[in-house]
Amino acid sequence: MCEKPKSGPITEGEDIDLARAVPEIDVIVGGHTHTFVRQPIIANGTPVVQAGCYGAALGELVIRMEGGKRKVESYKLHTIDDTIPGDPRLANAVDAFKAETSRILFAPRGFAIDEPLAMIDRDWSNSFFDLTASMPLGNLTTDAIRHAAKADVALNAAGMVRAGLTKGNSGVQTVYDVFLLAPLGIGVADQSAGGSLVVVYLTGREIKNCLEFLLIGNPNLPGQYFPRVSGMRFRYDLSRPKFDAVTQIELGDLTRGYRTIDISDKSSTNLYSVACNLYFGLVLISVSRKAGVPLVPKKKDGTPIKSRAEALPERPQSGPYLLPPKGTIEQDQAVRGAGANSSMEIKEWQAIMQYLKTLPKKNDRGICPLVMDEQAAENRTINLQA
Repeated sequence: MCEKPKSGPITEGEDIDLARAVPEIDVIVGGHTHTFVRQPIIANGTPVVQAGCYGAALGELVIRMEGGKRKVESYKLHTIDDTIPGDPRLANAVDAFKAETSRILFAPRGFAIDEPLAMIDRDWSNSFFDLTASMPLGNLTTDAIRHAAKADVALNAAGMVRAGLTKGNSGVQTVYDVFLLAPLGIGVADQSAGGSLVVVYLTGREIKNCLEFLLIGNPNLPGQYFPRVSGMRFRYDLSRPKFDAVTQIELGDLTRGYRTIDISDKSSTNLYSVACNLYFGLVLISVSRKAGVPLVPKKKDGTPIKSRAEALPERPQSGPYLLPPKGTIEQDQAVRGAGANSSMEIKEWQAIMQYLKTLPKKNDRGICPLVMDEQAAENRTINLQA
């Protein structure tokens, strides 16, 4: 991991720390931070490089040894785009994987991998470094979570949205494009790809605590913990003491209006339903325990939730958990539950897809035009220092 300052070369980061600590490493090829390192970083004699993300570039590093010492002969990032012809054999293999993925993952929930879901006229950013630019996508995904779970509030973090929406040549966004927004995690009993939604009941004070954790964030992952919300907006001031930056929380939306809730009373019994991805929920619980800040996920009646299954939304859906691929999974490994009485967990990506399908406006192809309207551009995280 490398951190880039506002200007100038990269001089700090975990990859660089590693090179300084272990000089015996010849080369460090970084990843995960999506950094396009255009010039090799030489740290303690060790070249540190990284070729960005999503296959947008291929890094080529040539090292020459001189008297037992490493010397960078050349380094270049080659752009990968549509000017490079594809390999027909690889394309055929990808088509086979797509067909099987569609059968296993998407078909049980009523989707097909290449099915068009939305049309965009511009890119929808997923930048962690520009939280204003990525706000519309954060609003869209949390709105989808809240509507699917029928909760008062939905919480997410900027880093939980794993990709942006790219206009490309046509602007059409398919099931696979939308799946990339939330592909990580698994469910409670449903072990297929993607985290399932959970709903817990929290007090106003506990919702505040969740936001406080996210605002503190992680200095090694700037911006990735920043809160994304739906069904609410809040005001914060980072000049205030840690765990006390949030000054006001209002529940509601642009259509219904907003109302302020009490976040000061630690003994309050007023509960609000909060929806999120299972993985994200587990992160919040873990952080709260380590920080020693109260956060007890509850059922509607106020009793503590004792298992992940108790946090699943109370609206079972008919259908199988998973269709095992032919000849690749042993029968005793397949998750059971097919039939009229089975309960299918709601995946986060499924919630986003269903939300797009329910948007009222459709073009002449029956596809929803996804626009940067007032709801998409709404600032729900109001920085009092801005």
